[in-house]
Amino acid sequence: MDIKHFSTTQLDLLAAELAADLTATQELLSTLPPPTLAKNGLAILNLLPSSTRTGLGGKTILDLDYDSAVYGPKGAEVPTSSSGIRSGDIVRIEQQPAGSATKWVKTELKKGGVEGVVQRVNEKGISIVLGESDEEAVDKLLAEGKKLWVVKAGNEVVFRKMELAMRRLGEIAEAGQESRLMRVLFGHDAPSAVQEVEGLQFLDDGLNESQREAVRFALGSPDVALIHGPPGTGKTQTFIEVIRQLTGQGKRVLVCGPSNISVDNIVLRLPPSLPAVRIGHPARLLPNVLARSLEVLTRTSEEAQIVNDVRKEVDEKLGQLMMKGKGRLKGSARKEGWRDVRELRKEFRVREAKCVTDLVGRAKVVLATLHGGGARQLRDQKFDVVIIDEASQALEAQCWIPLMNASKLILAGDHLQLPPTVKTETNSRSDKSKSKSAKDTKPPEAPPASTSKYPPPTTLSTTLFSRLLAIYGPSIKRLLNTQYRMHTQIMTYPSVSLYNNELIAAPSVATHLLKDLPHVEDTDDTSVPLIFYDTQGGDYPESTDAPAAPGKKVNLLAESTSNPNEALLCAHHLRLLLDAGVKEEEIAIITPYSAQVSLLTNLIRSQHPAVEIGTVDGFQGREKEVVILSLVRSNDKGEIGFLGEKRRLNVAVTRARRCLVVIGDGETLSREKGWVKDWVAFMEENAEVRFTGLDEIQ
Repeated sequence: MDIKHFSTTQLDLLAAELAADLTATQELLSTLPPPTLAKNGLAILNLLPSSTRTGLGGKTILDLDYDSAVYGPKGAEVPTSSSGIRSGDIVRIEQQPAGSATKWVKTELKKGGVEGVVQRVNEKGISIVLGESDEEAVDKLLAEGKKLWVVKAGNEVVFRKMELAMRRLGEIAEAGQESRLMRVLFGHDAPSAVQEVEGLQFLDDGLNESQREAVRFALGSPDVALIHGPPGTGKTQTFIEVIRQLTGQGKRVLVCGPSNISVDNIVLRLPPSLPAVRIGHPARLLPNVLARSLEVLTRTSEEAQIVNDVRKEVDEKLGQLMMKGKGRLKGSARKEGWRDVRELRKEFRVREAKCVTDLVGRAKVVLATLHGGGARQLRDQKFDVVIIDEASQALEAQCWIPLMNASKLILAGDHLQLPPTVKTETNSRSDKSKSKSAKDTKPPEAPPASTSKYPPPTTLSTTLFSRLLAIYGPSIKRLLNTQYRMHTQIMTYPSVSLYNNELIAAPSVATHLLKDLPHVEDTDDTSVPLIFYDTQGGDYPESTDAPAAPGKKVNLLAESTSNPNEALLCAHHLRLLLDAGVKEEEIAIITPYSAQVSLLTNLIRSQHPAVEIGTVDGFQGREKEVVILSLVRSNDKGEIGFLGEKRRLNVAVTRARRCLVVIGDGETLSREKGWVKDWVAFMEENAEVRFTGLDEIQ
């Protein structure tokens, strides 16, 4: 594959994706009133400035509190949809427009706003990291004493990092300076032969044989190794062994993943004695990880002492500038105050840079998201091995951010589960128009006739993991074949149809059922691993939002497909489980459609807040003792939409540990040939099939 052509193609695809992201955001912000934006998690209203302080890099952190006159004490009445804005999101802080504000007024208020990155959102309010160049604008914004609102903005930063990586890759290729690893990753050179690791002694006695073989393969591969981890097969446990073995050999390791949770799960499993630093926003990290986060270490470690005194001075100055009323600095005194802050920040950054260099430099393992792998704190750091977890959920351009100077790469993932979400693909095809060939094509594992002529991917959803499998075939990977999650019957169909019937259920889970939990009664609903509510017959029709009438604006937040009666059936089975003693936190209700999520949430959340309700896509990587799967589609045409994407259905049916409850129209689902039809036939043969009328659940 031509590397320059690859980088150019990726840049075009990234530009289109960014444009789609920004266009969608701008269209929403320009057409919907603030309350509607807030209701849908795109804005937080009625905020008041509270304080400012100094964060990593000397940047100002602005704390905004919920207005207690609107939300009650401690934000008790803040709508849960406000959680649509999360740590790490890019937002604009603006003076809040009145509900009757004209478009001109909104535009003028926007000009006075500033952008920042959300550090945290909690029951008190929101904290935002600001840019240095925004100080005067922030000062003016706060001086007016008006209510503020925070609006979600397009996340250009992550795209810019990917674009920078792709441009650099293209420049390296043009100059003929490709590394050995780059040549292997693009099919120019074959991977070197796997070497035997002499004297290998496993540190984790609990590894099964497939995990041990994956560790041997990862350690013995000089260039690149893929670890294929189907659902529940102990991929993280395998990774920890690889990391411990590498550091035991004196190697430095950079560990990355596409999400904070994927990285934090590894941090939590690392031995406390292993020197490790986690780079990233503390607010986005799990609480148990904070002790190893770089920002916390720059405050608590021995090296931090040279920084803390300057930080204290900066915060004191900022406190003076935030004062209101008679104590407020004005005129030249105010200008001098900001000048002092800027000078102190220069000193702060010099001292902090030394502290950060010392902390990161002595760490044997550094962990970050893929975007964090390009952080300035890592620019001069050298690593012997780069490890990327959940690589099949990451855009390839993301993976190249930490890969530029790498000499060895270990990837872990499962190309048979969902790839990363790509807006341009979602927007360019309707839910109903997917061809069967697109739905039922299994990602290739056999190499093409000529790897040198293998064309660059034409879509961002083609991952580095799947691309390497397509070039080199299964010889470049090792499969983890023992799963520790699912009852054998839940596992069987995915294993046979996707994993070449190679999966094995560990003895500890092979026959476990809900009734085996000490607090659960033995009932018809807790004594079987598979239940299929077949809703065929017309009582459970799907509901699709009608298109806008001519001349009317389309509801940009409208959902597509839902099934109200199916939601009632979900609630019915939920009651049966709870009556049998199953705990709310052991139950998840998932569905492919976000409209159905809204229905289920409105129906169930107030009475059963601990029951998790969400989309299939959002539940990837998760598990519950029992999962209720609402498939929604029920129509005379036999249209099943993106249910036909076997990777989505694979995720859906592999989340449950002891019981999977499927609710769907068997007749509709069986109309199209392929994976779904075969799976329905399997359920009809192996599950307890129920036909429940509306009169039984209302």
